[in-house]
Amino acid sequence: MKAKCIFEFDLSKLPEKGVYVVNHVSYLDPILLFAFLPGNPVFALNGHLYRRHWISFLMQRADVIHFNPIEPTDIKKLIAKVDENRLVVIFAEGRITENGGLMKIYEAPGLVADKSKSPIIPVWIDGPQYGYFSKTKGCLPHRILPKMRMYVGEPRSFKLKDELRRQRDHISNEVYMILREMCFNINYDKDISLFAQLMKTAKVHSRIGFLSKRPRVIEDINRKQKSYKDIIVASFALGNCFKKITSVDENVGLLLPNAIATVCAFFGLSAYNRTPVMINFSVGAKNMVSMCNTAQIKTVITSKAFIIKGKLEAAVEAMTESGYNVIYLEDAAIPTNSLLEILLQSLAVNKLQVMREMLPISTIKESPIETRVLSAGLVTIESWYKEDGKIFIKPPHGVSNWLPVFTMCSGTAPKDILLFL
Repeated sequence: MKAKCIFEFDLSKLPEKGVYVVNHVSYLDPILLFAFLPGNPVFALNGHLYRRHWISFLMQRADVIHFNPIEPTDIKKLIAKVDENRLVVIFAEGRITENGGLMKIYEAPGLVADKSKSPIIPVWIDGPQYGYFSKTKGCLPHRILPKMRMYVGEPRSFKLKDELRRQRDHISNEVYMILREMCFNINYDKDISLFAQLMKTAKVHSRIGFLSKRPRVIEDINRKQKSYKDIIVASFALGNCFKKITSVDENVGLLLPNAIATVCAFFGLSAYNRTPVMINFSVGAKNMVSMCNTAQIKTVITSKAFIIKGKLEAAVEAMTESGYNVIYLEDAAIPTNSLLEILLQSLAVNKLQVMREMLPISTIKESPIETRVLSAGLVTIESWYKEDGKIFIKPPHGVSNWLPVFTMCSGTAPKDILLFL
């Protein structure tokens, strides 16, 4: 078991008194905090923690206060401790998370910081939610020895306006925003591509349970569910075909429906350093040609079945007459049912790398091809009418780092299935 603590500020600037506001992901949280946090803080532990004898035994040298976040007398005790120039540790949620994200935030940390006129020091714990000491069974994959990291943010002042001190919802929301900002800053990585983010996610969520069952994570209108490994293998296969007809950093149009094949084509382009451009097929042939011209597209990838069902023959004909290279997914399909042959054709690497791909995704340390960050991770074209539309160029880190915030705000969980309609 590996544990690491990262401080985002100089420890010499640690205030004499303050409030550590921490997210709560497992029963190991107070032990990790006691082992790493400086300043000999006071731990405000709820009943579900201090009633466990093994936690009390491991923290018998710590200064522990039994704490209930909705009990006024307990809040006053913490304020008195901070007034004595002490640092206190408070779990803002009051209980262990059950979905891996933030649960309901109580106003106690904000009240203690405001009444004692002390700063808040946000702390984010990541990793123990994947262990067996958490409550995320059935929601997140568990492993025996997960890697654990603690991030300690810079102290920040917390002072409420006089008219807002009695509004508990406002106080809890302010604390929630601090923790959410901390979570975003930790997950934000400007040097990661979309396909690398897919590989990173697959390492964590590709297998669940003691028997390493592969969860199905995506489903389209055909009701066929696919796993992470299915998506990655198909992305490599399609991307290897697309790289022969496109160049690096080229904008490649995708004229495809909401289907799993579209996702595989999208990540296949990203894997080989091409920028996918999502074309809106509901605006007519003339506007689609104008879109391609504005986005500087040379190649458009589509599907014969989609063109026939959507009655888009006129659009394809107009693109062909305008000089655009139209490629059909049916022509790019690899005529083989052997997984080994798919990997050999899609990766075009030596036998050692092929053997790595045959192993579970959790054992893959890096992408088998060199995937670098493009200036534009995704290009979407919206509101295109009468040749006067908008093009949105979205960097890869802007798309991939938006996902943790979306997950936290929307309440979705990794076990949820993404359905394309």
